[in-house]
Amino acid sequence: MSRSPNDSGVPANYAALLLQQGDLTRAWCLSERSWRLCLPALDRTMARPLFCAAAILLLGGHDASVPLGQLKTLFARGIDHAPWVLAATLDALDRKLTGNSTELLKAISDAISHKECLARLDANPVWHEVKAVSFDTPWPEIELS
Repeated sequence: MSRSPNDSGVPANYAALLLQQGDLTRAWCLSERSWRLCLPALDRTMARPLFCAAAILLLGGHDASVPLGQLKTLFARGIDHAPWVLAATLDALDRKLTGNSTELLKAISDAISHKECLARLDANPVWHEVKAVSFDTPWPEIELS
């Protein structure tokens, strides 16, 4: 973080680590910072803070429709898919979330990493219900403990 504070991917990657460690408050702040840094140039890096924000909201029992909807908008625009290894983070989320949420986040993670996984995400019934959301829609104000 200190070497590349304005690199949009760095705070999102750190947020994913903090998610794994259970520090949701710091993970939320870093996800939001990464999201703001990505806004001028929507690309595959934007998927990372959106994924983290959705996971944090789901973990906290909050409505995750804004970051999930923004992810849907981002995937519809098209991204250059690139591997983002989240095995440990997904394992930690699997222990804390219900099956539907875990399956959705795994499908999103796979779709971020591999274009051919978009079809599996599109077939997910929870994802099918997600409505696209514009990027000028702010994230919800939440309190995390």
